[in-house]
Amino acid sequence: MDADGSMDPRDVRRLLAAIDAGADVALGSRYVEGGAIKGEREDRTGGLRRVLVLLRADVGADSRWAIAASWFLDAALLPLVLGDGAHDYTSGFLVARRTVLHHARLRGDHGEYFVDLWVRLARRGARIVEVPMVLTPRRSGTSKTAPSLRVLLQRGVRYLALVARLVLSERQ
Repeated sequence: MDADGSMDPRDVRRLLAAIDAGADVALGSRYVEGGAIKGEREDRTGGLRRVLVLLRADVGADSRWAIAASWFLDAALLPLVLGDGAHDYTSGFLVARRTVLHHARLRGDHGEYFVDLWVRLARRGARIVEVPMVLTPRRSGTSKTAPSLRVLLQRGVRYLALVARLVLSERQ
């Protein structure tokens, strides 16, 4: 989980309950029913509604560009290209059985490691459950993924390279 205060530590209990119920991996998800992006306070259905919510949300010091890019990556691009039923590839908030992660090597930095881990675990047949989480604007620190539009675009290129690598590795 992130250390900036945007994720509620009480959600760990809900993730552990999913493991106790039989999941191998439980992920906090902003994009399943009951989850919400930073500052979101209303029900949203459909892409246009999400964009309108994003424009009105209280995102604190976070970049709306970064939040919009994360949503596009998680809700549109990755499901379309990877197609494994995930909703929140870049959450970073998880609880897992030790046996599932024992040999998993983290590859990449920032959110790329999480996308890579999610896809590799799903391909290995891990039972992955997404548990709703509601993010709040960060209470401390700054974004390392998108402190500026330039850095966000550079990160975007790295995400696209990761997606290409994952797609090619699936075909081999």
